[in-house]
Amino acid sequence: MSDILELINVIGLPGGRTPKHKTIIAPRKLLELARKNKVPLLFLKKINTLQREQTIYERRYTQFLQMLHFLATSFSRIGLHYTLIKTLKPFSYVPSDIDILVERKKDLRKAVSRLREAGLKVSDEGKNETTLFSEKYTLNVDLYLELNVIDFIYLNKAHLFKHTFPKKIHASEIWTLQPPAELVVVAAHALYKEQMFTLSEFYTFIAYLHHIEEGKTIASNTRTQIAYNLMLHFVYELLKCLTTERQRSKEGRVSNRVLAEKLKLPQKVSFNLLLKAFWEKIFDKYAFVTFFEGLKHLLTPNFYKNLISHTYRETY
Repeated sequence: MSDILELINVIGLPGGRTPKHKTIIAPRKLLELARKNKVPLLFLKKINTLQREQTIYERRYTQFLQMLHFLATSFSRIGLHYTLIKTLKPFSYVPSDIDILVERKKDLRKAVSRLREAGLKVSDEGKNETTLFSEKYTLNVDLYLELNVIDFIYLNKAHLFKHTFPKKIHASEIWTLQPPAELVVVAAHALYKEQMFTLSEFYTFIAYLHHIEEGKTIASNTRTQIAYNLMLHFVYELLKCLTTERQRSKEGRVSNRVLAEKLKLPQKVSFNLLLKAFWEKIFDKYAFVTFFEGLKHLLTPNFYKNLISHTYRETY
């Protein structure tokens, strides 16, 4: 059985039985794979044997929740119009940063000002986003005015702000996306920004399966159907491979090498599919007006340096 299928078997699937697995021979190898796929805490809680690593991640998870409480309280005081994106997962998850989408330019200025007053330091600033670092919580806060890649807007935020709700975190409420909208953002971000799929996206879609049809409507409205359908294909293919391999194991047959080769995750998106996805956005008026802004980056040396780094990385 491939490492990725073994990892899924250990973690299990939402709503399914707790998987029965043999003693893991190389837990640290699987932990490294879980890290690359953005699900280390989910894995560690299931095996409950790597106590040192589990303690570190659980401490970071506590800090993450404490920072969400701080942000919710801070933003409530200044009446900020915002929503979390790609941050609150339907499973135990420790993000490398907290992503926040704001509705208006003045909201971005207000948020940056409030966080700087609270001691956070600006570490990066662009046309549509600002990153601040909290030494107290050892986390970055990424504030976005638009969801874009090299100034090319790939998702119309107006549709997202129709699907937000307040979620309770430590006696405070923080605004986040409803599951159908979150699915669209997760799929679009993985394709347009990262060009890569991981188990984090897989488990998000599996946990929100009953919201798939609503997500399709939002994907249609935002012209992100290719990204959304590609993510669904990725999820269904992975489930199919998992079912096939489990059946082979029951029958005492060896693992299918062809399937194992297909299941190398994180999985990069092919250049052809990426082109099709960007072509879809040409017909999105909201995105098209920024298309030529993005092309300007082709003239800068840093673009090609970052492109090479982006192409050969193993995860994001």
